[in-house]
Amino acid sequence: APGSYAVHVASEGRELTFRVEVRGATKRQLRLPRERGALVEVELDLGGLPLASAQLDLAGAGEVAYGFQVTSDAAGRATFLSVPPGRYRLVATHGDRRVERELVVGETELDLRLSF
Repeated sequence: APGSYAVHVASEGRELTFRVEVRGATKRQLRLPRERGALVEVELDLGGLPLASAQLDLAGAGEVAYGFQVTSDAAGRATFLSVPPGRYRLVATHGDRRVERELVVGETELDLRLSF
């Protein structure tokens, strides 16, 4: 059914939580992100200093859109694991501040730096 769903997968001590949005009433097979997906690492700063506790949302486009959510650590770093290839919108928020960027994720690692 159309809607937004949170999916949590755990296996062999590893966990992955992501958001899936289904648009339209078409019955489709859901393909879960695989461990072979890309690693997307983001460094955040505010005035050149690491920005901790920022919320990052990485959302894909299409009929079934993958969504990933993480929070930056004390060093201002955030990592998205196993991101399937495709086009995404990255939105980082901290308080009333917001930064957005369009991304194309491939099969390997992607490193970004965002400044608030």
